[in-house]
Amino acid sequence: MRVVLIAFAAATTACSSPEAVSVVGVQTGQSSVMGPPGGSREPLPVATMAGIAYADQSASQRMNLYLPQGEGPFPLVIMIHGGAFMFGDHNDAGPGFKTDVDALNADGMAVASIGYRLSGEATFPAAVQDVKTAIRHLRTNAVAYRIDPARFALWGKSAGGNLALLGGLARGVALFENPQLDDSSVDDSVKAIVAFYPPVNFLLLDTHAQARGCQQGSGPIGGPHDSADSPESRYLGGKLQQRVTEAALANPITYLGPDSPPIYLAAGSADCTVAPDQSILFFDAMRTESRAAASTSELHVIDGATHADPVFDQGENLRRVRAFLNRHLQ
Repeated sequence: MRVVLIAFAAATTACSSPEAVSVVGVQTGQSSVMGPPGGSREPLPVATMAGIAYADQSASQRMNLYLPQGEGPFPLVIMIHGGAFMFGDHNDAGPGFKTDVDALNADGMAVASIGYRLSGEATFPAAVQDVKTAIRHLRTNAVAYRIDPARFALWGKSAGGNLALLGGLARGVALFENPQLDDSSVDDSVKAIVAFYPPVNFLLLDTHAQARGCQQGSGPIGGPHDSADSPESRYLGGKLQQRVTEAALANPITYLGPDSPPIYLAAGSADCTVAPDQSILFFDAMRTESRAAASTSELHVIDGATHADPVFDQGENLRRVRAFLNRHLQ
């Protein structure tokens, strides 16, 4: 069983003790918000193929493909942008995107950055269906794209982390199949999942934030997650606490099982948007519902890191992510 490294902030949570605990001391930088993009951003990498349509139901169903040097076929990491299910597109998967793509390309991995229908266009489960459709499109066209259909991984941040977990765990679930988008008989499995600060149980987002000492109004657009106009409420199509069934279906824990792939989770101890307790809750459930996958999975709660903190995409955490993906995609 792999050693699981966890760094806890001073606040405590009601979860079981991990097999091993190691404090990850990191100097954090300025945080980003899970909201509309603004201000200056680093230059994006040059796409090998840009604006690829993986479906024809929406202009959001596009992707960019970034290939490393060489002939291939290359293992593929599918990146899913965050943005509170409300913002973003395939051209920028969020903070650290260029750094992540360059690092993966340097390791001989291809990267596909995918867009998906946002909540203003279509509510849950449309975004998950889009992730599934993108996976199948890439696998069906693997030869043309010079990627290895047997070596796919998903990597998402924030809302994209939730979608990455659902996309990789919920296999054979009718809710996430849409015959108008693709052929559901095509394999949509992945070898590994990376999820940074993902919301998991929407109904507990405010509870977890308050337990960490966060002030009311710490949601991604300034208000409580439980409010009627929160990103999660908009995504589920109604006030969060009145969408209990939908929240359960959007919770990746629901789909954990004995065949779940290895998962790398990273969260920040000072995150008041998506408290680290969400990732801890998921990892605890994984050790019960998917012991085999848990034995090769990792959870890292970075001391002092905030939501979308630059520290996630640099230094030791990026090194660990690269090692994790290299291990499971080679």
